[in-house]
Formats: sequence, C-alpha cells, structure tokens
Amino acid sequence: MRYPVGSCGWRGLVLAVPLESHHGLGTAGLGSARTFVRGVRPCKPLVHLRFPPARSGAGLNLPGGAMSFVLRCMQTSARALILSRPAVFATLLAAFGLVIASGVLAAFSTHQVAAADRRAAHAQQTLVTLNGLLATMNEAETAQRGFLLTHDDKYLAPYEAARPRYRQELAALARQFDQDLVARRGLEELTRLCDARFAEIERTVNLRREHGIAPALNVIESDEGWRVMQQVREKLTALQREELSGIAQLTATAAHQARTYELLHMALLAVAAALAGTVAWMLARRLHQLEGLIKVCAWTHRVQWEGKWIRFEEYLARRFNLQCTHGISDEAARQMREEIEKTPIDADPELKG
Repeated sequence: MRYPVGSCGWRGLVLAVPLESHHGLGTAGLGSARTFVRGVRPCKPLVHLRFPPARSGAGLNLPGGAMSFVLRCMQTSARALILSRPAVFATLLAAFGLVIASGVLAAFSTHQVAAADRRAAHAQQTLVTLNGLLATMNEAETAQRGFLLTHDDKYLAPYEAARPRYRQELAALARQFDQDLVARRGLEELTRLCDARFAEIERTVNLRREHGIAPALNVIESDEGWRVMQQVREKLTALQREELSGIAQLTATAAHQARTYELLHMALLAVAAALAGTVAWMLARRLHQLEGLIKVCAWTHRVQWEGKWIRFEEYLARRFNLQCTHGISDEAARQMREEIEKTPIDADPELKG
C-alpha cells in the first residue's frame, strides 16, 4: 500500500512511505507462524525522509517496494526543478528583448546622429554660399570703382565674371532654402536687392563709356548704390546669423540626444546583464541541487557514498542523520510462513527445545 507524498516543493521534500502494510499478517493470518517466529508482529512501519533545500537530492532509490515510489516522487521533484522553469525562460526572454531594444535604440541613435550631421552639413553649405554671394557683390563693386576711375576695361573683368555667378549663387540658395519658408522670403528680398545693385553698376558703367565720368559720379554721389549694398550686407548677415543659430541648436540637440541615448543604452544593457546574471544564478542553483543525486546499485540496492557502497539505511543516517524503522512485507511474510510450514519441527534443534 502506497501513501501520497506529504509535501514536495522547492523548500524541501517530506516523504511518508509505508514500507509495507500489515495486511495478511494479522492474528489469523500468522497462524502457527506466531508460535515459531519470535519478534515478528503485525506492523505498519514508515520511513520518514526530509531533505532540506541545501542538501536535497534530485533522485533517490529505496529498497523494496518503496524504492520505485520514492524514485518516482524524487524524479517528479527533479522535473519540477529542471523542466518547470517559466521564470528562467521569461528572464531569458526579457534579457533577449532588452538586448534587441538596446540594438534598436543604438540604430535609432545612429540614424538621429546621421540626420543631425546632414542638417549641419546643409547649414554649413548654405553659409558657404552666402559668403560666396557677398564676395561676388564686393568684387562687382570694386570693379565698378576701378573702371570709373581709369576707364580701362580690364577693371571690368571681375564685374563680368560676377554677373552670371551671383545668379547661380542665388539659385543655389533657393534650393537650400526650399524647406524653410521664412528663409525663402528673405531670399526673395535679397534677390531683389542684388538685381538692383548690379543694375546700378551697369548704369554707371554705361554712363562712363558714353558721357564721361561726370554723369557716372553724379549717380555714385546720390548714394543709391551704397544704400542698396548696405541692405544686401544686412540681409546676408541676417541669413548667416539664422544659419549659425540653426547649427548651434542642431549641435546642442544632437549632444543632448546622444547623452540620452547613451544613458538608455547603458541602462538597458545593465538590466539585460542583471537578468542574465539572474538566469546564471538560477541555473547554478539548479546544478547545485542536482549535485545531490545519488548512485544506487541496481542489483544490490546499495548506495555509493564517499567512494563506498553502503546500505541505504546507513546512507540516510550518515548524510541526513535519519533513522529508519523496519518491518516485513506481505510477500516476505508469506514466503517465511511457507518456509516455516514446510520445515519440520524435528529438523530445527532450537524449536525442539
């Protein structure tokens, strides 16, 4: 007769194993065996086993009919320890998810940094174009003064080169300001001023060629060209200031995002490492628990302990300080009774006395 396990779980294993029942060994069942067999009484002995968590084995065998029962119970407990590991799987999954999230965050951070770099490069190119336009306007103005003073066409070479170039630079600015409505409005005003300035230069050059220096100087003295050029410089300076401000803002934003992403990345990796360490600790604990497995001889049912094969009761006493009660099984009692009944009384000197 087998009794269920008292408790079986992570905190230890308590077995209440009836080695044998007393059925068949009652007063009527023993019959004459009571007369000849001394010390055999109907009994229902139990083996009480308690395995603390620190020294619990993952599988044990007991001799006799209790062996298979205890072995199945301990194997069930081992399966609960090893196979029932949703916490381990969940922790591994969480760590893997955090690693993936860290990778995605790193990729997103790289993408953001690359986008910020592209915007900064675009702003720098715009600054180069604005500076080039200002240099073109200054070259045209210098060529105007040289021609008016000398009436030598060689001084008009920079002016002739500046005329097509300033329109190319305005077209480049229009492309660069394509997504900036405010800058496009400022560029329209700048285009008008540049056209007016080149028109004034062309008029003074024509007056110098056709009517001499006096009419051309009258136009110069009216300060019309000077006022237009001042407005051009102011407009270019305003656009440059806006681009520089944009670059500074982009740099600050990129630096802040980089710090934020770096902290998040480190936090995710730290949590993932902590989860991985937890999994490693749990697995190490499982392995430590499995180290308690004992080796039982299939033939003699002896246990190997400290290099020696000893009886199971001795193993329990040495390792767990447990004491076992003993009884006799129904089958053994029947065999003993049959042997006693088959043995003549005259053949046993002790029984004769």
